[in-house]
Amino acid sequence: MRDAIHRYKYQSEYARASSLAELLVEALERSEFDPNASWDLIAYVPLHARRRRKRGFDQSRLLAKELADRLGLPCTSDLLRIVDTPTQVGRGAAERRLNVLDAFDWKGGPLNGSRILIVDDVITTGATMIAASMPLIRAGADRVDGLAVAREVYR
Repeated sequence: MRDAIHRYKYQSEYARASSLAELLVEALERSEFDPNASWDLIAYVPLHARRRRKRGFDQSRLLAKELADRLGLPCTSDLLRIVDTPTQVGRGAAERRLNVLDAFDWKGGPLNGSRILIVDDVITTGATMIAASMPLIRAGADRVDGLAVAREVYR
């Protein structure tokens, strides 16, 4: 899985988005996920514009769009990373939280009780997912769930 995600993110193997999104669908169908969960909108943990230009694409955006198509839900790009944060790799949990604190903003309209599913490729401590959910909650989301393709074991 690590190799597949690295090739997807760093070697521009965009076609992997489809099979990785299928893994997300399978995770949602498994019994350990809340079977009563439903969402109004899919968002994703965005890259900062500088990093997106350098990489040439936003891997979480492609995953979210693929998942949204499969679930028949709208996918928004109104969640922005407004701070060009350094990579989280090699940072401890507290340092990760501080690194992404206030790094995201919501440019869309009020969410008025909406249920949002945020998608990312990898989750480690959850700091980025939590930071990305905060602007959605401030905009009025009633529920924000996170879903990632893989979980990096944090040591």
